[in-house]
Amino acid sequence: KADTEAAFSRGAEHARKQMIGMVGQDQLVFFFPKGIKVRRELQNSHSSYWAEGFPDEPWLAEDLDNMRKSHVYVAEGESDALRLWYEMEKDECVISIPSASWTPSPEMCFRIGAYRTVILCFDGDEAGRKATKKIGDLLKQHAPKSELLRLEMPDGQDVCSLEEKEFKKILDNPVKFA
Repeated sequence: KADTEAAFSRGAEHARKQMIGMVGQDQLVFFFPKGIKVRRELQNSHSSYWAEGFPDEPWLAEDLDNMRKSHVYVAEGESDALRLWYEMEKDECVISIPSASWTPSPEMCFRIGAYRTVILCFDGDEAGRKATKKIGDLLKQHAPKSELLRLEMPDGQDVCSLEEKEFKKILDNPVKFA
């Protein structure tokens, strides 16, 4: 929640247009092209549910069509995507997959792979590692010209759980996807 609010305050204007913000004291609402995701903030975690539909493409996928940028960061969650914006020195393309179990279509792989460099930014847990492998393999198959990198998250950590210094070190040293 704090990282999400910090990203808003730093001017993630495009993200603000895609998200209606807080509902009550503890719920964030994210609009996807074909669904609405509600995230409820709990004391030390969160829970999410789909209020309507289920998306077949990432949050902020329309940014993939903005080819003025050379990199695309693919995050495992909306808050992680906002944290990436918060930490970036330049305005890069950042999208968020709907969930770690999501599988992109060949068309979506082509859209993501149209960028010179794709950086996968998934959680350091079993689901995140499986998603990195699955999506990385699909991108290699459907978009072989892109340089494919990944951020190596420590076990049990994600983009939002890392301290700023540790996250900057990881962000500045992506690992080649093998």
